[in-house]
Amino acid sequence: MKQTTLVFSPSNKLAIKTTTSNKVDDEFDLFSMSSSSNSNSGIKKSNKTKSDKLKCKKRLEQLYIDCGQSSFKSIKCSKCQMVYMNGSLQDEKVHSKFCKSVTKLMKYKVHNKDIIKMEEYPYKIILINNNSPTCQQKKAKDIIEYIDRTCLQCTLPYSTQTHSMFIYLNDETNEIMGICVAERIIEASPAYMEKSIIDSNDKQVTTTTNNISEEAEEQIITQSSITEQQQQSNICSWDCKQKRKAVCGINRIWVKEEFRRMKIASQLIDCIREHFIYGCILQKKQVAFSPPTANGASFAKNYCNNEIREADFLIYVNNNL
Repeated sequence: MKQTTLVFSPSNKLAIKTTTSNKVDDEFDLFSMSSSSNSNSGIKKSNKTKSDKLKCKKRLEQLYIDCGQSSFKSIKCSKCQMVYMNGSLQDEKVHSKFCKSVTKLMKYKVHNKDIIKMEEYPYKIILINNNSPTCQQKKAKDIIEYIDRTCLQCTLPYSTQTHSMFIYLNDETNEIMGICVAERIIEASPAYMEKSIIDSNDKQVTTTTNNISEEAEEQIITQSSITEQQQQSNICSWDCKQKRKAVCGINRIWVKEEFRRMKIASQLIDCIREHFIYGCILQKKQVAFSPPTANGASFAKNYCNNEIREADFLIYVNNNL
């Protein structure tokens, strides 16, 4: 038989005593139980309130009203060339991380082991090839990967064993301003610049400036009735069947956007012509370019400056070495 009674414990506290068959089974402190239960319930309540607050914080999200303000449009960073949405916390975090890594990548401090090919304070041109330290070769590959992905959209192969990278940098700020990659070739094809006239009706008229006289060109332009909405763009064409001897191929050439129109690309190619082959200065007709963009074709034509016979410049497609 089970019996429960209230008794005073030796510590003069009121307790609950449970007896079965004249034997004491359990004894509980009445006030300690209540106090512990109250404390446990208080802890549970505090935990609930904290969890509820966290849930409320997670549910809250800052919203914006798009009224056509310019700050809501996508922005292209001038340093890393990344396009991100201003006002989006996730985009801004990704951009901040990416921009820091690019800024670090496009810095180069000149050391004693570097091969300096041109020095005109505070600017220098250094060479990275298969004889350079491993860390420099890795740096060159990372730079090529970044430029190909963000600027040039280039898929041409690159290897420090077969290519030479010339870097134009500011020795005071350690900032890379431009690069040019050269490789050994044996032949190239003559390339010609064409003027493409595209009107608002998507009709295209193409005239080759090398093969038509000025009067015929003016006549074609007047007959096409060019308006202010029409655009002109340069198109490059070449004949792969025609081959000419060439020695140096310009695989890639890139100049940072804020440093363009400063003759940096021309200085890079001049340095390559002077130092690509030891003891020999290459002529412009011995230098060829990989298939260029419209801006690249204009630069190649202006750089060669009619020094190539019956062509604006030379183009090579495949390296036959």
